[in-house]
Amino acid sequence: MTHSTDSDFDFVSTAVPNDESDEEIYVKKRAGDRKYVKGVTKIKEAKRKRNSGDNRAAIKKQKIVKEQKTVKDILKELPSTNTRSTAGLMTDVVSSLTSEQKDWVKQMRFKAFLKINIKSIPLKLCHFVLEHYDEGTNSILIKGKRIKITKEKIHKVFALLKTGKSLFDLDMVSEDHQVFDGWMKELEGGKEHATNYKKIIQKSEKVDMNFKLGFIALFVNTFVESIPMGTNNLVPVRALVEVDDISKIDWCAYLLYYVKNSKGRWRPDNPKCYYRSPMLLLLLIYCDDIECKLQKIERKTSLVTMWIADKLKERESFEIEAGGFGVGNLIEQSSNLEREKNENQENENQDTRIEEYEKSFNNVSTKKDNMEDIIFHCLSKFPEDNRTKEMIRKFRDIFSTTLFSSREKSETIKERTEVKADRDEELNKTNISDFIDDKDEGMNTKLVVFLAVKPLQQKFPENEERQ
Repeated sequence: MTHSTDSDFDFVSTAVPNDESDEEIYVKKRAGDRKYVKGVTKIKEAKRKRNSGDNRAAIKKQKIVKEQKTVKDILKELPSTNTRSTAGLMTDVVSSLTSEQKDWVKQMRFKAFLKINIKSIPLKLCHFVLEHYDEGTNSILIKGKRIKITKEKIHKVFALLKTGKSLFDLDMVSEDHQVFDGWMKELEGGKEHATNYKKIIQKSEKVDMNFKLGFIALFVNTFVESIPMGTNNLVPVRALVEVDDISKIDWCAYLLYYVKNSKGRWRPDNPKCYYRSPMLLLLLIYCDDIECKLQKIERKTSLVTMWIADKLKERESFEIEAGGFGVGNLIEQSSNLEREKNENQENENQDTRIEEYEKSFNNVSTKKDNMEDIIFHCLSKFPEDNRTKEMIRKFRDIFSTTLFSSREKSETIKERTEVKADRDEELNKTNISDFIDDKDEGMNTKLVVFLAVKPLQQKFPENEERQ
């Protein structure tokens, strides 16, 4: 019986193919090929250990990934809210208006809505804002930060009129009123909902009552309030049927009323409960007042034109990435801190700055004196030369200023007038006092009098020496 050597075993083990099947190994084992079987067993064991190690590493990696949740995962776990009011309908409507219809929208103070581009809103962030809105103080309260909802803030969002007639003071027409009833019959299937208002607006090609009432209904039920169970709020429409000029309606006060009186009917834990009132309004006020350092956006007068759907969705994700909703500072507080920092810096450099300003001011003052001397010389030597007149015109343009208030101007002119009162009286008799009043601001008194007296010398040459 032969014994295998180490060299034989090494040769056999390295020569065994990796893809050998179990059946082949079994056959060779029965045939007594012991060396071959040992080699295969060694390779199989190495593979098993290697695979086992890979599995452990994979499991560990999977565990780490699972612990590190993505922004998307976090958003999925946050509560959302439901609304029947979508700004996307207004976005679709304004893109199809005629020039005449756009002019009417502008005249009625709805100009900002012509540039709206918000197809959807981030409902997770909306839920957070609505939860933190407090009706008692009419404020959004977040960890010691307070955002007061006012008519001024509503005006900043929609650029609507914040003074004028109250919509609540107007009388509603009856439901069978000829104009209102006729408009209702034009609605598809007689159903009052936002999609039908959109259709009736797009169907109109001019500024008729169908268009006007449709626009008001869409605005109210999209940005102010919609009534539950699929019905709409048509009270404002009935109140404005007989009002020709709705540009004088205080829409900000109307919106403020519904902001204050809406949350009590909302049940955040019930996914079937719709929020009925100005959700977009509160969201845009929140985004404008709470800082988000990860997002830079160009600020515009009306917020509804500044924000678009993609930017709002981006804001929702950025806030989660920054640590959660509402963690940013109030922008007003951040501005104050920055302002204080700048003021402290300015105070430190105040002396240096004032010295620089004084030096610049003195240089200009010296140059002004030199220019006056030049003009005196030119007037005495070359009074009729057009270039002299051009220099005088440039001098007046440079040193005539609107820097000071009218009160300060009048006081300065009064002082100068008292100094040359006698001369003015004489000049008034020759109808040239207006020349002095209009032109002496910012000019040397002697120069003004010279400019005024020069025509007298030409008119009365015999008095030239006395003058």
